[in-house]
Amino acid sequence: MNYYICLDYYKNFKCKTGSCRSACCKGWNVSVTLDEYFKVINLDCDNNFREKLDRGFYINLKPTSEHYAIIRKDYNGDCVFHGCDGLCEIHKMFGEKAIPSVCNFYPRNISKELALEKSCSNSCEKVLELLFENTDLVKIEYEETSDTCINPSEEYTKTRKQIIDILQTRDLDFKDRIKLISSKFCPIEFTENKVSKEILIDYLKLYKESVVSREIIEKIEAIDKNTIEKLEKEIYKKIPNFEIYLEKYLVNHVFFTGYPYDKLNGKYNYMIHSLIGVYELTKYVSYLLMKDKNTTEDLVDIIAFLYRLIGHSDFHKMIGKYLYANVGNDILGLL
Repeated sequence: MNYYICLDYYKNFKCKTGSCRSACCKGWNVSVTLDEYFKVINLDCDNNFREKLDRGFYINLKPTSEHYAIIRKDYNGDCVFHGCDGLCEIHKMFGEKAIPSVCNFYPRNISKELALEKSCSNSCEKVLELLFENTDLVKIEYEETSDTCINPSEEYTKTRKQIIDILQTRDLDFKDRIKLISSKFCPIEFTENKVSKEILIDYLKLYKESVVSREIIEKIEAIDKNTIEKLEKEIYKKIPNFEIYLEKYLVNHVFFTGYPYDKLNGKYNYMIHSLIGVYELTKYVSYLLMKDKNTTEDLVDIIAFLYRLIGHSDFHKMIGKYLYANVGNDILGLL
């Protein structure tokens, strides 16, 4: 018998459907496969919905069998099939099997490449709510399955478990946890010269075509720079468990993205820079955008929105490469 590796919250995940504050149906460019496109547009329906289906997709500029068509959005950036009740009209009318797999599986990810793994993305508010509902360590669990792994790697599984364990070693501060990970997997002769957090925003600006990047940068640029130090202190009063929530977020990020492995090339050289970049950018954006907000729910919404860019593009890897080139051995100076 084989086993899927999961984090403990996974078994409790259930879509909030129409009760989401920020639905996954809004703001994304959702692509569907060639087969799924024709499956959906050929659904048996009345003339009114037939017209909606016909207008609901446009063909990719460079279509492939995996990314053939894009679901259209309305003027608010919402999926045209997202109903006023918060539910998917296709799902409601034709059932779960009718909707594209990306809609069906999100925020879940099932990997069979180097290990059998099931995970969920931090871009879903329900996932973060499950992670932040307590301060317990995130545990690794196992689920029996008849599925088989394509290219099983004991090193992959062992390395990732060690990193997750180190990230949750709470008798060490975060900087020492990073040093320990580095010593085991990617030795660096650290020099700890201070590095400005603005380098993180400079990198975020490189993704100006992203709605996430544009909206966050616009909000940050409206903040008085003289208040930044005050805002950093204030978040710990508003969210006393802020550091623990960031830790649990980062553990889930590691598990969801396959960190520190690139499936084609093994571990990437800038793995420490990537981990610090994701952690510090999320922390920095969080306490800045919590300026006029006060609740854990607000924090969830900020982090989930940012993670749409971090976790669903090459951002989380490329920020490491960027910091590796521009900061080098001073990377701990960001912490």
